[in-house]
Amino acid sequence: MQKTYIIIGASAAGISAVATLHQLDPEAHIMCISKEPKVYNKCLLFSYMQEQITQEKLNLDFMLPQEASITWMYNTEVISVDSERQQITCVTQGNTQTLDYNALFLGIGTLARTIPEYADTPGIFTIHTLEDCQKIIQYCLETTINHAVIVGAGITGLESISFLKKYAHKISIIEKNSHILPHFADAKASAFLEKKLEKDGITCYTNSMVTNIQHQETGYHVTLSSPNNTIRTIDSVNLIIMAMGTTPATDFLKNTGIEFENGYIVTNNYLQTSAPSIFAGGDCIMANNIITGKKTPTRHWRDAVQQGKHAAYSMAGQNNCYPGMTPYTNTTIDGIPVIHAAYSTQEPIQLTYDHDENFYESIAHSQHNDLRGFLLIGKLIKAAHLKKQYTNTVTSR
Repeated sequence: MQKTYIIIGASAAGISAVATLHQLDPEAHIMCISKEPKVYNKCLLFSYMQEQITQEKLNLDFMLPQEASITWMYNTEVISVDSERQQITCVTQGNTQTLDYNALFLGIGTLARTIPEYADTPGIFTIHTLEDCQKIIQYCLETTINHAVIVGAGITGLESISFLKKYAHKISIIEKNSHILPHFADAKASAFLEKKLEKDGITCYTNSMVTNIQHQETGYHVTLSSPNNTIRTIDSVNLIIMAMGTTPATDFLKNTGIEFENGYIVTNNYLQTSAPSIFAGGDCIMANNIITGKKTPTRHWRDAVQQGKHAAYSMAGQNNCYPGMTPYTNTTIDGIPVIHAAYSTQEPIQLTYDHDENFYESIAHSQHNDLRGFLLIGKLIKAAHLKKQYTNTVTSR
């Protein structure tokens, strides 16, 4: 009997699940559903914004299997899942339909966090999808940007600096934590990076939260507060980028019997949810971190691809245990290369530091001198050697 597999989400995890399922069960009917009008590589959005690549280079059509047994459904939103009947309900251009499945994969990704009262306000944008990026580009082409403000100093916020420098005379960054890059840089590394940014004319407001945005003739008036009740204001702001992180796009999964943790879908080692016929992978799940041993959100394309692949095996009845993800980040912030390989806080480690005005590094070793992680900023001479050691550490676990 022909099986039907439905994949919700056409990004890294979803595409990987489709391709693997077709290899494992060529006779099956596979449907992949996406809210987006096309399939594209989100990892390259900042390269696109900086005109390093064309929009065509974002296109992932070349990766999509086109066999007759595979259906790609674009501009389609899934509005509900009935895990008992094994059905989904979706809407395409106003037309609602119900589809049956034997196994369902959720590669639904995330939504950008924002401050609700300022959503859809002119000059205030999230930066998460191709549509977001195109809106920002168009706005910058049509508007003189005297002062741009980035709310959130994580990877997304800091990666946007290079694009904004082309249009904005001044850039300020607002971060609620005590230092920038709070999720993987310590205070010393962040201080080094902040100093580099400030030399480039970029102001960082840490320990600060936006409490009010008021429109005035000269632009937005942004009010900040800090834990010690200090009030600051930033005037004449023409562009605000909300880079406050993301949240799993799971609202439509209520009443499905699926278990969540902090909003993320909980899966077992086979990427199966608490609803037996439903599997998940990518940004919407918490996965085992091989290094730290903790469940953490998936953040990287390569991890999502592996999760889609392993989930497909489980969906096809060929359980293939997912070993976990490797936390490794390689990015560029205001022209400064940054590489981070996370280390565990569950075992004693020894940190060694080295830095001058042009580079910063911290390297973590175990008590037996085995490499456990590292952070490199500015100078990457040791990067290849350290990455090889780090990879060997991961594979040996």
